[in-house]
Amino acid sequence: MWMLGLLAACTTPRDIAPYGYACTHGLTFQARLYQDMVALDGARGHDLLPRLKDGSDGSFQFGNDRVTAVFGLGLDRRLATLRYADIPQAIHCERAQVQLGHAPVALSGGLAPALSPASASAGAGSALPPLAVSPVAGPKAKAPPEPPAPEDMQYTNIRFGGGPAPNSN
Repeated sequence: MWMLGLLAACTTPRDIAPYGYACTHGLTFQARLYQDMVALDGARGHDLLPRLKDGSDGSFQFGNDRVTAVFGLGLDRRLATLRYADIPQAIHCERAQVQLGHAPVALSGGLAPALSPASASAGAGSALPPLAVSPVAGPKAKAPPEPPAPEDMQYTNIRFGGGPAPNSN
């Protein structure tokens, strides 16, 4: 299963712009919202989550057995929630200018003033583009090659029979 994720990570096209998110506890990640899936890149690795039924509030929901992500929450649709199967508490996030491996300026002081209600009313993220799902379908892993025909001889370095000769000292 991890090999499939690794292959998918290598073949993920960078054709759509990512949305950056800053979360509680200093967690940051980037999300690429495709028509049928979301690609998450962050401190917990790379995840491809299939799209689930959208919420009644217009939010976009994605998930698998490891994590569920909901995007487009709040009045400005700038909030997101991550729920990991192995973490009992939900992680709440807000859109921000985030680059992978670097904490946003708002989070460098420890607490996250970008997540406070005062910054939301000040319009801190008004320069960010509106959240939308791309009409492009998500990346798919390449199909494995066809196996060789049974009648074709396959040469290997595997030998059958006795092992190495005993020492003759």
